[in-house]
Amino acid sequence: IEGEPIEGEGEEVHISGPSSAFEGDRVTLVFHALPRSGDWRVLWDHDGVELSDAAGPVLVLDAVTLAHVGWYTATIISDGKKEPITASFYLNILEASPIPALTYRFERLWPTLPQPWYFNSPAGLACDASGNLYIADSFNGRVQKFTSQGQFITMWNGQGSGGNAFEMPQDVAVDLDGTVYVLDGAASRVRGFTDMGVEVAAWGAQGAGTGQFDQPRGIAVDPHGRVFVADTGNHRIQVFDGQGSWLGLLGEDSDPPVAFSEPHDLAFDEMGNAYVADTGNLRIVVLDADGDFVTEWGAPDQFSRPTRVLADKAGSVYVSDTGDFRIRKFTTAGEPLLDWGGEGRGPGEFATLDGLALNNFGHVLAADRGWHD
Repeated sequence: IEGEPIEGEGEEVHISGPSSAFEGDRVTLVFHALPRSGDWRVLWDHDGVELSDAAGPVLVLDAVTLAHVGWYTATIISDGKKEPITASFYLNILEASPIPALTYRFERLWPTLPQPWYFNSPAGLACDASGNLYIADSFNGRVQKFTSQGQFITMWNGQGSGGNAFEMPQDVAVDLDGTVYVLDGAASRVRGFTDMGVEVAAWGAQGAGTGQFDQPRGIAVDPHGRVFVADTGNHRIQVFDGQGSWLGLLGEDSDPPVAFSEPHDLAFDEMGNAYVADTGNLRIVVLDADGDFVTEWGAPDQFSRPTRVLADKAGSVYVSDTGDFRIRKFTTAGEPLLDWGGEGRGPGEFATLDGLALNNFGHVLAADRGWHD
């Protein structure tokens, strides 16, 4: 070997490198020695066995395994010198832990804003055709709008254009024309806005009569532009046109009629079928586009408290099982596909799971009222 060893002026002759590495890592060991004149060569051995393919003061070990554990010795032999220069180094290899395959994984908190607290008990979520997300920021009494990348666009609290401020918005829905419907649960009102917060419609009041509500929790728009309100305290789902004209009750004319108990939410698939989170009955009720009963699912102990529901274009239905801190995914026939979540503050865990939405990237977005994100 021709050349100069790595110099170590003023230092002890030694080998530098990581004291330990994981299986599969690339490890580099460097032999530091005093400069020497003349021809020289470096010999490396591992636990006394010469490494014939190693040359020079730098030893590179690619994709190390447990077989690489042990002592590494480097020796410089130089012409005209009787005594070689030697140093040794012990390398420990750690067994890599297997990484389980995950169907769903936590990616990041949403949105990416500079302030430390973004929401106060966020509830319902909805995405428009462009992928923008609307959030019912309930305890802050406002609706916030973000891009699909989490960039803030605007917010409004209902004031202006003759309207009063929201009391406690519980849910939000967007129709195909971009009208944003906000369900103000504490005020028992539905209010319609442009995508920038200009009010265009309003209806509802506290009570049990036609067009009145008692603690409404969920709102949705079907493919025909009809507005459906989960009138939770009155155990029914009311149907309106986009300006608030009353059209009927969902499931009332079904054979047999559907008896809801504290329904919290509903969602529609591409065919107009409705999926209702019938919370008090611990089930999901499916009705066709005409409001006729199709099926129900919720095997014994399958749900703890189903409060929100979401249907995607691929024929899957997602349910917020708030009581069990989990999101559950089903086929439209109610066959379980997978679930994820759990109680806690870690990635993908929840304190009070609430609204669900699906953005243009296929990401499932979930509101956590308890952790305010």
